Amino acid sequence: MAAATALTAVAGGADILSGIFGMSAADAYASSLRSRADLLKLENEADIARYAEETRGFKAEQAVRFLKSGVALEGSPLEILDETTRVASENIAAMRSKGEAEARALRAQGREAKSAARVSFIRGIAGAAERTVRVGDKAGWWDTKAETTAPRPDVGPSPASRTGFENERYR
Repeated sequence: MAAATALTAVAGGADILSGIFGMSAADAYASSLRSRADLLKLENEADIARYAEETRGFKAEQAVRFLKSGVALEGSPLEILDETTRVASENIAAMRSKGEAEARALRAQGREAKSAARVSFIRGIAGAAERTVRVGDKAGWWDTKAETTAPRPDVGPSPASRTGFENERYR
């Protein structure tokens, strides 16, 4: 009986401890994912800045080539420069959206890991409780037939307690 109790306590404690360690590992993993998301965002902004600088240089180079060839910066050449600016703006917006989406996905993955660890922890507690009830049932821990102090409705008061009590039911 004592061995079953001890094993139940150890197994239940191991289930709960496993859940605690799982939550701790999930917190570390989520923190790592948040850091990766932040780093990804910084790298993305650096890429965008480089691309914007390259685009400004390319646009300036286009303008110089037009001017060297004797073409005035109006009409078609101006439209080409404007098109270069528009395409660069669209590319920058797409780069920014892609980087933000990837960062959001990493953060969501971290939240999911933490949620799964919480569920695992709760399962550990439920498993420990279920094991305790099962072992307690087999060991008779919940047996209420052995000693009960609750009054039974079919038995009246003892004869000693009926002194002065004149109810026919108890005679």
